[in-house]
Amino acid sequence: MRDLSRAHQVEDLLATGTAGIFLLDALNQLSDGHTLAWLPRQLGSSVRVVVSCVDDPAAAPESHEAKVLAALTARHPLQVPLEPLMAEDVRAIAVDYLKEYCHELDCEHLETLCAIPQARNPLYLLVMLHELRTLGGNDLNRIVPTLIASMPREHPDTVSLFRWVLRRLDAVQWWCLYLAHGRVGMASSELADLLARKFDDTAGPTALLIERGLRRYLQRRGGQLDFFHGQLRQAVIEEYGDRAKSVDVHGEIAKYFTDRARGDDPQHAWETESVRGLAECVYHLVKAEQLERASELLSSFPFLLYKMRVGLLEGVFDDYALFCDMAPAALVTQMEMCTAFFREKAHILRRGNAEWPAHKIFLQQAIEHADDSPLTIGAEKWLAEDRCDWHWLRRPLRVA
Repeated sequence: MRDLSRAHQVEDLLATGTAGIFLLDALNQLSDGHTLAWLPRQLGSSVRVVVSCVDDPAAAPESHEAKVLAALTARHPLQVPLEPLMAEDVRAIAVDYLKEYCHELDCEHLETLCAIPQARNPLYLLVMLHELRTLGGNDLNRIVPTLIASMPREHPDTVSLFRWVLRRLDAVQWWCLYLAHGRVGMASSELADLLARKFDDTAGPTALLIERGLRRYLQRRGGQLDFFHGQLRQAVIEEYGDRAKSVDVHGEIAKYFTDRARGDDPQHAWETESVRGLAECVYHLVKAEQLERASELLSSFPFLLYKMRVGLLEGVFDDYALFCDMAPAALVTQMEMCTAFFREKAHILRRGNAEWPAHKIFLQQAIEHADDSPLTIGAEKWLAEDRCDWHWLRRPLRVA
């Protein structure tokens, strides 16, 4: 389970009184619902819920992991700390895993693997086995013994092991960096486009090879890919962070999404159906510290109109909140008229429906806002260009 929508599915299922045992893995990786309010406190006599959660003493109090663990502990569940695997467990997993790929380790090498303390961690063991089995053929018993012997020293934890995985994959640096800096993951096509823009058109197919190589460590969030394990995201940042600043990566992603959202026709800028472009560009501009550019978009009537037109009204509110959190006070003050508009008109804009959607309400409210309002000025210019394809009402006098 990775997001709140699935959490609600669990809530609905438990509410039906269906008998059974429900296993919910990795609650600490929920993208929302960290208070666990969706998890019923009262269960039927024939229902049992077993959950797993990481207990990381180093986690910050405001982190998702800490919030979930605190909410879980407050319910006083029966807690069972998971102990490391036993040597016989490691042996059985290694034998069965390698057998799936028609591989087998010599007994002495298998015993060496079982003696590695880190191999008692299931995630570490599976990542190590996956990387070792890719050697294939005679290499398995020629090279692997040396690698196994060096594991405790060279890769003392899972993050270090993931960094080894990254170094062994070709052309992976920027693909992983783009994915690591995505707000809610990145689509396969987006990663391919970004690589092609950075290098050349031949980089697009390379992106698919990289995705295939990392497939077992990835998950899908709707149409986007994302890292399945937080340790892999951390490994990407640690491995490549000194070669590419975060603001630069966000800057490249921002330019890509902004170009998609703007479209190719300068006479009809922003009149696109690029939901992802319109949704993501402000976020990445802010993260790239391109705050002046972000403020331009957040005061651009056409940009805001078409963002709402593709169903991203709540995204507009999120953009303003992020901008106000990250921008210096002077820039926030410059945006106060626009910020106040959305603060005051939010309840009206949210009333949009199929007959009178949010973007049409936005035009009406913007044209009536104030003579010196950037939104009003932008709306008048947009109307003067004859770009409106619906009826609207003009008030003889504005309120302000």
